Amino acid sequence: MWEELLGVERVGLRDNFFDLGGHSLLVARMVARLQQALRVPIPVRMLFETPIFGEFCDRIEGAASAGAGLPPIEAASRVAGVPDESRATDAQERLWFLQQFDEDAGRAYHLHGTFRIEGPVDRMALQRALNDVVDRHEVLRSRCVRLGAELRQIVDPQARVVLGAVDLRSVPDERRPAAMRDAAREQGRRPFQLDRSPQLRATLYRLGQTEYVLAVTTHHIFADGWSVQILIRELVERYEAHLGAGATARPPARLQFADYARWLRGTERGERRAREREYWSQRLAGLPDLVQLPTDRPRPAVQTFEGAVRRFPVPAELVRALRQRCRDEDVTLYMAALAAWAMVLGRHANQEDFGIGTPVANRPLPELESLIGFFANTVIIRADLGGRPTVRELLRRMRDECLGAYAHSELPFESLVEALHPHRTPDRNPLFQVMLGMHEAVLGPIRLGEAMLTPLPDDPGGAKFDLSLFLAQDGDQLQGMLEYRTALFDEATVQRLQHHFLAALSAVAYLPERPVDEVPLLSAEERHRITARWNETAMVVPEPGPVPLRLAAQAALTPDSVALEAGGVTLTYRRLIARVEATREALRRRGIGRGDRVAVCLERGPDLVVALLGVLACGAAYVPLDPHHPAQRLRHIVADAAPALILLDDPAVPFADGLASLVIADVGDGEPDAQPADWSTGLTAQDLAYLIYTSGSTGMPKGVMISHGALANFLTAMRDMLPLRATDVFVAVTTHAFDIAALELFLPLTLGMRTVLATWEQATSGAELAGLLRTAGASAMQATPVTWRTLLDSGWDCPEGFLALCGGEALPADLAADLLRAGVRLWNLYGPTETTIWSTATELTAGVGVSVGRPVANTRVFVLDGGLAPVPVGVCGELF
Repeated sequence: MWEELLGVERVGLRDNFFDLGGHSLLVARMVARLQQALRVPIPVRMLFETPIFGEFCDRIEGAASAGAGLPPIEAASRVAGVPDESRATDAQERLWFLQQFDEDAGRAYHLHGTFRIEGPVDRMALQRALNDVVDRHEVLRSRCVRLGAELRQIVDPQARVVLGAVDLRSVPDERRPAAMRDAAREQGRRPFQLDRSPQLRATLYRLGQTEYVLAVTTHHIFADGWSVQILIRELVERYEAHLGAGATARPPARLQFADYARWLRGTERGERRAREREYWSQRLAGLPDLVQLPTDRPRPAVQTFEGAVRRFPVPAELVRALRQRCRDEDVTLYMAALAAWAMVLGRHANQEDFGIGTPVANRPLPELESLIGFFANTVIIRADLGGRPTVRELLRRMRDECLGAYAHSELPFESLVEALHPHRTPDRNPLFQVMLGMHEAVLGPIRLGEAMLTPLPDDPGGAKFDLSLFLAQDGDQLQGMLEYRTALFDEATVQRLQHHFLAALSAVAYLPERPVDEVPLLSAEERHRITARWNETAMVVPEPGPVPLRLAAQAALTPDSVALEAGGVTLTYRRLIARVEATREALRRRGIGRGDRVAVCLERGPDLVVALLGVLACGAAYVPLDPHHPAQRLRHIVADAAPALILLDDPAVPFADGLASLVIADVGDGEPDAQPADWSTGLTAQDLAYLIYTSGSTGMPKGVMISHGALANFLTAMRDMLPLRATDVFVAVTTHAFDIAALELFLPLTLGMRTVLATWEQATSGAELAGLLRTAGASAMQATPVTWRTLLDSGWDCPEGFLALCGGEALPADLAADLLRAGVRLWNLYGPTETTIWSTATELTAGVGVSVGRPVANTRVFVLDGGLAPVPVGVCGELF
């Protein structure tokens, strides 16, 4: 039995099953044959635990005492010419419901193959051969019909397949291959009428005198991947027979898929099925509903099945190293691949616990091995990455998971879902959304009469799950294919996943003692792109640097344009300069100059903007205080900042006792034509511009010192990144005690815009803010997500092209979508106070996930793992 399955001439007592070429698929077939021959239960684990032939034989001798194995499958009696009828399996019912619900879902479960034929082809012999296969396997003559509460499969006594013929020789040579692929793909996607037989279609495309492509399609409800290989082998055999004289019909198979379906129904209430339910209920208890992989687009409310594939080879040297690692660790190549795939998924999803689906042949008895039908089942491997395991430890965990799953693989997936009652939503597959499959490579070149038939790679255009990785073993070679839903992932993302999987495979082969969360997934090129190329932000900040000098330069260009509207007051750039100069002079007379700190505690109005600019103009740094904040916070800031003076609306404030003060109303408007005099004299980029305090959400408020150089760099970066124009009207709503207010108060004024300062009441009321935006003719505003949501909820009518800057908190995806639907140009901005307001920025578009974007000028950004190493694109980490 070993010699037959492994294809070797002789097996010795000390030979190892896996050293002789055994793998997970052959283990299942070996166990099935032993169980039929001995009629005793043989656990799959037994062959993994005892792969030495002599020792395995000793264990088999002791297995007879374990009790009876699987009951035999009986062939039902059939009456010639009379349709046979039986209940469909649970798996067939699931696919039937999917097709009724969503035609695209049904297409995802088409089994489609294309085969190049080089040499002469007898089309009539090929059609006869196809119908011989249909005659032999009644499942291909079956149709599914809903009768009452049950789905029944009815076998028609006869059904004929018509081999289509398409001659493409008239298509120009350069377009002919693409024309063939398009036509074959269309055949593969054309929906099946599941209530009509036959469930097989085939077309022969002629590309040259002796060059053809055969496309064959059936539905997964009637066949599986194993079945396709049976179909092609039998097709070739019958074609050879019809090329000769007097071809005799091959008798129908003794057992048919309907016999298996009846047998499977008969085992539903048996002790064996109960044990499997108990095993899976315990093993998958508490399994998370979703693998939280980052996607390129938000998950649709209802899952879609449009997909694409990406193929890649695994380097031969790596395959050899993996096989050696597998021998050293007593695991199969599948288990090694599973460990690598779990590492990639865990890193990308930032999860330590999730399920991975894996297909199993589920042909537990040898007589099922030659049948066409939907036998395949799906089991779930629970990936446990908790406790920072090493690669070696993860291999052991995957081995134990696989052995347990193999030993309990007969419970239909539908019965498993029914037993576990997982939370179900229409946007995802229950229990798992990611798959890993491994199989023998599809048939290699086969002689077909005087021609050669060779399988071609095929893109079915559908995806059953979010993301599936399939590996095909072909001798010493290993080929990979990633199938993915195009509604969720872009090809570039899947390409990165491919590279990360190969890196994880390399770690399995060469780094067994490395903790899995420290396994390097980045290629040298990706590491350079992330750490260097994406951080190429160097820029020389042009003069003038300090804000007052920038304002003065702009005022010289547009002196009579409106600069500021606030509290019913309108200031041109000329008048704004005059008032700033008056404030600067008043502060200078009080002894304030370079290096001093001045607290500014004013209501929102023109005096606030003038005061901030006046402090900067005399070379001092401002400390913003919002009079609406709690007195305790203000008292703490004043004590900690130790300002030399405080600018106030009202001198009677308790937190300013003992502090020199200046009432802003006492300053006056200054001379109408006053010019800047010695503004920011002697300041350097290192001098302090403002000292601002954090919210104190994690303790006491902490002061952050921002220099003139940092502020100048920020304003220049925003000028270059944001689509702002001098004709814009910018509404400022943020309290000056929040660092992002510096953009609202300084950037528009240094670019020649009109700034409209909202009052505290307007800034905190959606309806009043909407009214202000309308009456001001606003074209741009910056605000936190809370303010944007309040504004939308008020019924704000967004003008076309309105620029919406959002930051200060995480931007929810639903809010971003709502803003974009409203018609804004939406920018998401991110940055901690310590790095000067915004460190990254990006414009968002509909259908694309929310991102914080890329670094602004002279800023470098890194996302690092726990070991301070760069993480791959799409992988969670800490931002530095």
